[in-house]
Amino acid sequence: VTIGVLGMVVLGSTTPFPRLLRGFELLRVPRLIVVIVAFMWRYLHVLGAEAGRMQTARAARGYSASSLPRAASSTGALISTLFMRSMERGERVYLAMLARGYSGSMPATAVERLSLRPADVLFLAALMLALALVRVLLP
Repeated sequence: VTIGVLGMVVLGSTTPFPRLLRGFELLRVPRLIVVIVAFMWRYLHVLGAEAGRMQTARAARGYSASSLPRAASSTGALISTLFMRSMERGERVYLAMLARGYSGSMPATAVERLSLRPADVLFLAALMLALALVRVLLP
């Protein structure tokens, strides 16, 4: 499990997200899942920015939580408002995509051929050596 998590962390932190999506396509992950992950990645940042703007607006109006119930109530209202705004934004984006000819799948961008380079082989060999040393030295 540790090796799997380490591999995912290294892959996620060294590979740009569009290349990860392309890799999923080459591994024949269902197209719908790849499209959902791509939209999720894009709009996760949009929702984060929207939540930040809402918190800034709340602070600008002089809000300060003096007790836990008041803070929970205010946070609940913020989350529900964010949910409604994201639903409305999603509908507007979907209608705009339909107007531009969206047919249910993302158009293929410039096809980039993925290949195993010497640097990749060297990295894998170093990782395997490090894991073997850890296994030998730590019984």
